[in-house]
Amino acid sequence: MKHPINKIAGLVWVMLLCTACGFGAEGARKVDQSKWKYRLPVSVVEDGADGVDELSLPPALLAKAKGSLSDLRLIDGQGDTVPYITREQRGREEYVAPYGPGKYLNKAFVPGKSSSVVADFGGNQVRNILNIVTAGDNFRRRVMVEGGNDAVNWQVLTNNGWLFAIPGGASAYRLGRLPLSENNYRYYRITVYNGINDPEQIEINSVSASHLVKTPADVVAAPVSTSEVLQNSKGGYTEIRLDLGFENLHLYDIKLTIGDDNFMRRCSILGRNAETRIITRRVENSLPSETEVEEQWSEIAHASLYRFTTGKETTESLELKCDGKYRYLAIRIYNGDDAPLSFVGASVRRLNQRLIFRHNGKRALQLLCGNPDASSPSYDFASFVDRLQKDGIHKAVSSEVEDNPQYSLKVKEIPWSERNQWLLTAAVILLVAVLAILIWKQAKQIPEEDGGKQG
Repeated sequence: MKHPINKIAGLVWVMLLCTACGFGAEGARKVDQSKWKYRLPVSVVEDGADGVDELSLPPALLAKAKGSLSDLRLIDGQGDTVPYITREQRGREEYVAPYGPGKYLNKAFVPGKSSSVVADFGGNQVRNILNIVTAGDNFRRRVMVEGGNDAVNWQVLTNNGWLFAIPGGASAYRLGRLPLSENNYRYYRITVYNGINDPEQIEINSVSASHLVKTPADVVAAPVSTSEVLQNSKGGYTEIRLDLGFENLHLYDIKLTIGDDNFMRRCSILGRNAETRIITRRVENSLPSETEVEEQWSEIAHASLYRFTTGKETTESLELKCDGKYRYLAIRIYNGDDAPLSFVGASVRRLNQRLIFRHNGKRALQLLCGNPDASSPSYDFASFVDRLQKDGIHKAVSSEVEDNPQYSLKVKEIPWSERNQWLLTAAVILLVAVLAILIWKQAKQIPEEDGGKQG
């Protein structure tokens, strides 16, 4: 049986251990601010005991933080971390699975002018998208779609839709999707009008329908700082270059303003975060050399630009969806044998990247960034933030990004061997000289010994 004093001693040890663990947990919440180069003062302007606080991250901070935002740390006046999450809403497009009609009726054509068909979907489901596939790989065709429930009386849903195909091997492009207003007609009459160089009859291969439900994206403008237009005659394209002024902006779309009336061109979108980069090369018996070279472009997306004007109606697609975190953009428009388009201007939108947290009575906070070695933190807050949001979202604001006065630049120590390369070189030369003398002396003694033996 244990003595009572031993039991008391055991309890004391447990209490001390718990106390130590408590201090350790508190210490783990501290941030070593000397490792973060920048800070952003944050203030909560809308108070509330419930809910969460939300800050839209400014472009100046995004440019100095890591692209993944893993180096962000929110702290209070005592240097303790304040749990947070970052969010952005790109929006979603959810399709009810496309389905085809039960049967096709009244296939017909007017030679050289149009071809038509009636698609019977057999029911009155809600639809707002038609996908029409026609024969050919190089065309531009206007299409009219009418809806009805008895295949006799028709209502026009669109009279200026377009189908087109652009050849080009791996970069070939087709468009057969027609957006419609939401409807639940059973029958659709599709009339496809002949384009230039089309055969007398256009084969309508298939028609399918679907219901598209969109969740809007949370976007803000990304003002274009500068733009320039370059003509690449060898590549056969016009290159529009845009500078957004800040690195790592999460792009959503680009809208071009073009002065021409009728056109259809393939294009590609490229991005990068710097115009140049430094290449370091190790050189034997010397310090490393540095060379500045142009930064390579990264491909973001492919798309088509078009504008078709018929009478008083104009159908166009000049918005380019893109997804990437870049400052510099290049839009290459492939002209083929046509003259370059007249570029008027461009506007860019980016995703609104938000910081969500709870201030818990601490109104003045600091958001740290600029630590390349920092990894993403993990907080319990992420598990219940959605519930807290239902109680309200309070606005937070920030001032200018500033240098962190507590930042301490840790200079990478150059190895002794690299700092004293001349000394190593001299030592090697001396060693080679000593070895040469020893070898010479040994070689000189060999004939003498041989001569002595012969005598």
